[in-house]
Amino acid sequence: MASDDLPARFLKAGEDYLEALRSLGLDPEGLLWCIEDGSEEHVLVLITGFLDQVGPLELSRYLFKAYNASATPREISPFIIRFQSPSHPSSKDIAFRWSSRDEIYVRMDKTGSHIEQVFHVPPGHKMPQGVVSATNMGLRFPGSGVTFAPEWIIQMKLARAENAADRARHWRIFSRNVDRLAA
Repeated sequence: MASDDLPARFLKAGEDYLEALRSLGLDPEGLLWCIEDGSEEHVLVLITGFLDQVGPLELSRYLFKAYNASATPREISPFIIRFQSPSHPSSKDIAFRWSSRDEIYVRMDKTGSHIEQVFHVPPGHKMPQGVVSATNMGLRFPGSGVTFAPEWIIQMKLARAENAADRARHWRIFSRNVDRLAA
């Protein structure tokens, strides 16, 4: 899968969706386009601590409310949103691997379809033997169930986890804003 498989309108719609979420009080730790394993359709992965706070059903219910109140872009149906916790290992892995300025190289397995090892090579350093650049390549991370390209990341900021009290306060703000619009 090449990184140009994602239409530019998807990136724009994702950016608009992020802006809408922020205006409602949800600034996610991550938002990125992916292709789920066994599918050819793009989905938008929302990485948020709200998932840990209220669970997937309540989070989904509020995103549908926001969508039905026209508070989020029509191009992003709630049916294509997938949730992931920022504490999930693949969320941390994605954030770590794409936050550095290093060149990313991978060693593929014998079939050429799965990554065996990832290398971070600082600019100007020699690339390890038998690896390929991950720059224009869809990457699948073990345990995540998705394939994505670095260019598909709209936001990723998993620096430190928010404490439970702050997360609960932010959830109240978000849910109150959505409830006001849906009334």
